[in-house]
Amino acid sequence: MDALNSGTSAYELPNILNRSFWSVYVILGGSGMTIGLCLLMLFVGKSKQYKTLGKLSIVANLCGINEPIIFGFPLVLNPFMIVPFIVTPIISAVLAYLLTLIDILPRLSYIIPLGTPVIMSGFISTPDGGWKVALFQIVMILFSGVMYYPFFKMLDKKAYQEELGN
Repeated sequence: MDALNSGTSAYELPNILNRSFWSVYVILGGSGMTIGLCLLMLFVGKSKQYKTLGKLSIVANLCGINEPIIFGFPLVLNPFMIVPFIVTPIISAVLAYLLTLIDILPRLSYIIPLGTPVIMSGFISTPDGGWKVALFQIVMILFSGVMYYPFFKMLDKKAYQEELGN
């Protein structure tokens, strides 16, 4: 904070990891970066239960509240979904750290309140270069969807077939 207050550029701040880094890059759309899963349910899902869950949870998920997905999907105690749930935020954090280290992304200097919508949090995270953070968030949302896609597709197919059978 002292460096920022003394007029140092956001690219020259001494620390990369802080609370805002966690909020903006690691828990993008909630724990496990489930925003990609939510978008898959909403736009790709065939089963009625997943499409409905996607519709009900998208607004909350954009604000980092993903309990409807965690417990409604369910991700809790679901060994099939553990791989994307754990790997996706780790990859996002590592990429964000490396891109910040080589000065492509600025160091985050503002405290981002919990519940701040995705992309907006990127814009307000730093005084200079916030558009880069927001762009990176968009890329990570798409990446999250790619990570969850094969796992979701199998579960959605099973749920759809059960719905047709009933």
